[in-house]
Amino acid sequence: MDDSIALTERLMHLLAQELTGASDVSVGYALRQAKSRYLSGVPSGSFGTYDEKSLIEAALYGLPMYRVSVPTPYRTAAAPIVQAPTQELVEPITLDLSDAFQLETGSVYGDYYAIEGQVQANPGRPVQPRISQPVPDKSALDLTPHGVVLVSAVAESEEFNPLISMPVTDTTLSEPPFASLSWSPTNLWAINRLGPEPTLVVVPAQFRGNQDTGILRRFTTLQFEVYYTTTASLDFSPPIIWQVQALVSDSGADFQVTAQDTSGIQRVLMVYTQDGQSWLSRDLTYNPFREHWEAHLTELTGCLVYFIQVVDGAGNVTTTTNKGLLFALTRDIYLPLIMRGT
Repeated sequence: MDDSIALTERLMHLLAQELTGASDVSVGYALRQAKSRYLSGVPSGSFGTYDEKSLIEAALYGLPMYRVSVPTPYRTAAAPIVQAPTQELVEPITLDLSDAFQLETGSVYGDYYAIEGQVQANPGRPVQPRISQPVPDKSALDLTPHGVVLVSAVAESEEFNPLISMPVTDTTLSEPPFASLSWSPTNLWAINRLGPEPTLVVVPAQFRGNQDTGILRRFTTLQFEVYYTTTASLDFSPPIIWQVQALVSDSGADFQVTAQDTSGIQRVLMVYTQDGQSWLSRDLTYNPFREHWEAHLTELTGCLVYFIQVVDGAGNVTTTTNKGLLFALTRDIYLPLIMRGT
């Protein structure tokens, strides 16, 4: 990308860290580890052809057993993660990113935030911060992480001129156009199992607007719950959400979700906010007579928006955000029927 470290540059950055991360390391091992770290840091739905090209073109010409020795090995900074006591099948994880965002303002086209130098840069979309954290290893208990849900969060918003990422070419190009009425990206977190160890990959920011101006929402605190299941389970298919609806009344709002999976549904969680800053969650209960999950909220004071997360019996998670628009409460107003006299 023109104005941010991404793709090949990021891979070479990881390779440099691997070569200087120990007092003595082989070149082949360092390149393999760098590619694994690159792959394990890709968020949900963000691995594209440019990522694949970057991994393929980084070929080692020479003997892989050649070793590099450094007098003072590099060490990665401690991750801003706090873990609660370990449970068997659900592991709570809290990310405190209040002081982790780094504003980068070196481009004439716009600005972007990074976290420890990490960004997510998809061509044609705003550059966003990214963080990837290893999840607790429970392989000794024969457990594998399958999915993750957001339980609560704290966010702050600001007017922002984003940097729109674009591939580097021999010709200087202008900033590509971008316009979105929904929040981008729509998928902010996922469990990545492709690297040497499972990681929680989070893009803690969303943008809504165009290439010149809009609103950037940054999540400064996020609390997750990671779901594990037995390693022998081959069920990685997420559940299906058929319908999401809300009915507003004078006493509050009733939320209803219809979901299905062959392994069963173990949890339906609604995450909502009324001020855009404090994000809370509410578990829905199953109604066997109506065959849907439901909840009732009272004391609605603001403009409530929400999204739904569904966990199946194998710990897989499906999240629906109404294609980034989020679900909003609407009240039906019925006017009286007035007949014109004849």
